[in-house]
Amino acid sequence: MQKTKICSVCKRELPANTDYYHKHQDKQYGLDNRCKKCKGYKFTKKLLTKEGFKICKECDIEKPLSEFSKVGGDHRGLRGTCKSCEYEKSKKHINICLYCSKKFKTHRNTQQFCSTSCEGKYTKENELRKGKNHWNWEGGEIETTCEYCGKKITQKKSQFEKFENHYCSRECNGKHAEETGRYIGENSVSYNPNLTDEDRVKRRKTPESKKWTRDVFDRDNYTCLICGYRGKGLIAHHLNGYNWCKKERTKLENGVSLCKKHHKDFHKKYGYGNNTKQEFVEYMKLKNA
Repeated sequence: MQKTKICSVCKRELPANTDYYHKHQDKQYGLDNRCKKCKGYKFTKKLLTKEGFKICKECDIEKPLSEFSKVGGDHRGLRGTCKSCEYEKSKKHINICLYCSKKFKTHRNTQQFCSTSCEGKYTKENELRKGKNHWNWEGGEIETTCEYCGKKITQKKSQFEKFENHYCSRECNGKHAEETGRYIGENSVSYNPNLTDEDRVKRRKTPESKKWTRDVFDRDNYTCLICGYRGKGLIAHHLNGYNWCKKERTKLENGVSLCKKHHKDFHKKYGYGNNTKQEFVEYMKLKNA
């Protein structure tokens, strides 16, 4: 069985012979503890590589066969140098970086920077992509006034041309839309012309019904009256049923905010339709007991 020895520097297990170690009579097997490579020399014989691997002639690193280009001359049909070493060797031009003044090799004679980091710092310091120097420059911002409060504002040309109305904030946009009914009724994107007024009332799709729901949520601070859950998924519940108490359908006092769990639990106990305020009071007492 062939003897092996572990190099004290690179920790590789190599055959214990003079192909990989220099002679030293005071050490194990009469060989130096450091291999020839670690002492700055070359091995007399090439190391046996693992199956599916090959050692690059240039960087002397064992790499998978997929890291080598195919060629007909080699016994394995692969080049002796790896792809990354070939790529570095193919760089024929030597340029000077505009930012750090460092010399670097490149494939293109026109390349001005050694890295994307240097390019980014150079363009930032010289403001090459700001204002008139930016490739999307369209002539600067346009001065206009807010449609709701009259405040003077500036907008990009593309934004100014895209929208018919202009606002200084989302609050002004929402208030103006609510007052003018810009997204209500026939102006809504979800408006269905095939529905009759009776259908809309039955499905609670009228502007008054939607406003009542928002007002109930705002009054209760988007919080379930029973469990205190706060957030999305709330339901505006009618105390006196929507189907029979038509006078109080859009009255704020006739609504409470409930989470899905307790809204479903209430109707499971008292049924759907013909509900009364007294039933909800009883339900509250049961939950608080």
